[in-house]
Amino acid sequence: MQSVKFAEEKLCLNPVRSPVVMKISSMPQSHSGKVQVGTLKLAYEQVTPAESQGNLLLLTGLGATKAAWYGHLTTFGRQYRTVAMDHRDAGGSDNSLESYTTQDQAHDAAAVIKALNLAPSHVIGVSMGGYVAMELALGYPELVSSLILVCTSDGAPSNLPPTSQGLAALEWFPGEDGVAFLRRSYPLIVAPGYFDKYPERLQKLVEGMAKSMMPYENYQRQKATIMRRSLYPRVCQLAKPTLILNGEDDPVCPVENARELAQHIPSAKLITYPDCGHLVTMEKSREFTADVLAFLKHR
Repeated sequence: MQSVKFAEEKLCLNPVRSPVVMKISSMPQSHSGKVQVGTLKLAYEQVTPAESQGNLLLLTGLGATKAAWYGHLTTFGRQYRTVAMDHRDAGGSDNSLESYTTQDQAHDAAAVIKALNLAPSHVIGVSMGGYVAMELALGYPELVSSLILVCTSDGAPSNLPPTSQGLAALEWFPGEDGVAFLRRSYPLIVAPGYFDKYPERLQKLVEGMAKSMMPYENYQRQKATIMRRSLYPRVCQLAKPTLILNGEDDPVCPVENARELAQHIPSAKLITYPDCGHLVTMEKSREFTADVLAFLKHR
């Protein structure tokens, strides 16, 4: 992505007073690149405002890429130096070619923060990205200033499993076309009737994700990481300001798990959204953005 050029100064003529030079605020700058982490190169996209109020790292969920943040990256980038990264095996990042853990993904995120001088950073993690965010804060507390955890859990023994619908949405069947998988999966994880009301959003979502769709093998490797995660009871040690957001109709991460997570993390704040499933960042985009910015304003 090309850098956005700075706005130029304009001469504003006042008919009564002498001419005054008014400087228009510089536009945020955008660029993309890759960070070397061991043998892998991890892709990222960054938006930097003229006057940053802090740093923000965005972590996607299972099967997603940084493209999922296309709207929020720009919005948050007006106030914060904002970076969206692709996990290994996803988007523009290298394939892993071997199994890995959520801790490995957290190490990747830490390496990106260090390489881009992004520390300390507020971290937003969605679903699988939430697991990575928590591991990042536990393993590298000096790199994290606060956490925003969206539709995620800590894997406590008392957590509720995904519903049958949620499980079906996560299952990419052998031989199933990637685009067909997306078209089948996404309607299963939103609130009932959401895509009936907004069919154009499903089309736009599928088209956008299909452009950087990971291969079947990559998806299976990434999915295996969430099956091996082990965060509870270590999350009780988290000492970072934390905001937890969850849809009340989430079939992948039932809202009861979010309530339990809020009890496990000291001083965590919980917000739930009615008539909302697993895709909070899209289903409740305005509310999500407002709640995140309000939380960050006081950090």
